[in-house]
Amino acid sequence: MIKTFFSIISFLLVGVTLHGQSLKAVQQIEGIPPKVAYRAIAHDGTGNLYVATSVDVFMIPSNSNQAQPMSVGDQIVDVDWSNDYGLIMLSKDGSITFTSTGKIIKVDAGTGATCMDVSKSMIWVGTNNGVSTVSIPQEKIVDQYTTDDGVLKSNEITFIQSDPYGNRWIGSKAGVVRIDGKKWKLYEEKQAVTAITSISEG
Repeated sequence: MIKTFFSIISFLLVGVTLHGQSLKAVQQIEGIPPKVAYRAIAHDGTGNLYVATSVDVFMIPSNSNQAQPMSVGDQIVDVDWSNDYGLIMLSKDGSITFTSTGKIIKVDAGTGATCMDVSKSMIWVGTNNGVSTVSIPQEKIVDQYTTDDGVLKSNEITFIQSDPYGNRWIGSKAGVVRIDGKKWKLYEEKQAVTAITSISEG
């Protein structure tokens, strides 16, 4: 469940390995219109890529460099892959769509959903009004976190990402929070943090 954000029109993958899975070298992706905003990218267990853009979500098969539009529209802000639930898409209005079943769970996103992070049984959804956690089996919101809870310094969430060590990171317009189990710790409180990555060194 790795997500990478692109701000370029076409991209190159040269011998990339994601979670132990090699992806073939691709010179240029065809079929995505020029001058679109790339919002999110996810991959499944067979190497297919799913790219959310400002015009549609595109599936790029592992054996091709031809992007195929999924015809879901321009409202998808994030995509993620779950081995248990398949492709999961988050819309600006807070709708979480499970493409394998067509099931939709609605999160009250207030002024808009911005990002998500999918784990085995939970989806963490970032909005412009804090963070909601959604139980996949129960199909409902189980918790909501805002600045009123004391750790977040901004309700405008820019990203949510898990690292290989089991920590979850929540970026906002005022810092980034690391969640280690039940402990929340704020970093860079005076900075807007829009992305994070982890490397083998930590």
